[in-house]
Amino acid sequence: MVADSAGNPRRQWDIIDRILHRNSSIVLPSAVSLSSLASQFAAFFKEKISQLRLTLSANHVQSAHYPSPLASPPDFSVFLPATEDEIIKLISDCPNSLSSVVWMPHQLHCSSCHILAPVITRIVNLSLSTGQFCPELKQSVITPLL
Repeated sequence: MVADSAGNPRRQWDIIDRILHRNSSIVLPSAVSLSSLASQFAAFFKEKISQLRLTLSANHVQSAHYPSPLASPPDFSVFLPATEDEIIKLISDCPNSLSSVVWMPHQLHCSSCHILAPVITRIVNLSLSTGQFCPELKQSVITPLL
């Protein structure tokens, strides 16, 4: 079975999952609201990282290959407002290949970024301060590197 699907890694993983009786249903924890679900995830991972740090700090010997952390990780509950300069830099640094994703051609948004920067900066800062994001920005596609 696995040999028959040699050119299709996805099919191979499906076969392996069936052989191992793995259930592929996605189960999310129950939550009253999306914000409480996000808070639960944040608390879970924050606790995991804290426990991992404690374990590592108790077991490590100081060396150049294992330097001690300079500061604790950020909380990500408060964001500094974006500046127009940051927005201009982000737009200018976008590769040409991104233009198929963006709603305007690369040359146009690079040449007019100084005009659009105040408006885009305002939108970004309002989104960060209110926690309101358009649905398209809440989705992503993650492609593993095999």
